[in-house]
Amino acid sequence: MNKLAALALAALFLLPSTAFAVDYKWATESVEATRWKDGGKVVGKAEANKRLEVLATDAGKVRVRIDGGKFGWVDASKLADSDPAKAAAPADEDEDEDEDSAPE
Repeated sequence: MNKLAALALAALFLLPSTAFAVDYKWATESVEATRWKDGGKVVGKAEANKRLEVLATDAGKVRVRIDGGKFGWVDASKLADSDPAKAAAPADEDEDEDEDSAPE
């Protein structure tokens, strides 16, 4: 192995593991991903609550991977850091049952 390849391999092991972390965002509504940040051809769509892999962010736009391996730009305001469907779920069903079964 030449010196350059050995150096590159050594540098790879020195990178923090977070350098390879995958970031995800969730669509808060149905979104269309466009080829360019400022618009252009629609290259993919995602329904509300769909998890999207984040590839890059720039000036209020997020480049995401859509199902099927397509890439496109989405407005950051239409994305959430966590699954909105889980946030909207009822807190605890046991509490409701207690209220219904209370003696009269």
